[in-house]
Amino acid sequence: MLKLALYAEFHLQYFLKLKKIQQYYDVRFSKFDFSEINAQNIETVNHLIEIMDGKEIRSDIGNGAVQLTYDDINLYKKENMRMYLKRKNLIESTNFPVKEILHGTEINIGFAKLRAEGIEFLNTKQLLNGNKIPVQFKCRELWISYHRKKSN
Repeated sequence: MLKLALYAEFHLQYFLKLKKIQQYYDVRFSKFDFSEINAQNIETVNHLIEIMDGKEIRSDIGNGAVQLTYDDINLYKKENMRMYLKRKNLIESTNFPVKEILHGTEINIGFAKLRAEGIEFLNTKQLLNGNKIPVQFKCRELWISYHRKKSN
């Protein structure tokens, strides 16, 4: 009997979270099979709730590199780039929408804002030589938050 109550409570909480997601993102989860309530979708639901609550999410990039592309041609001027590459921490907003798929429904969750700490730039020489290439770096920590509007 306790198992059944826990099962029912888990699913009630899951569907309440889905309702909250539907209202926040103006989407509908019209039909899906109960078997779709799996580890991956539970993680996605919890991730979306964290985003809705405005939490920064720590990204585990391991030994990978982060790559940022800039449209601002002034950044690539030598003196500007020299100042930029002295940074050890970075906060950047993106202007491309991030989407998630949950129960067959595409959700536009917003625009990512990155906060990187302990940066080590990887392509400093090429950037200082005036190459207009994406900035690549490794960092000790990378945090991501999402916003509903484009940054200016």
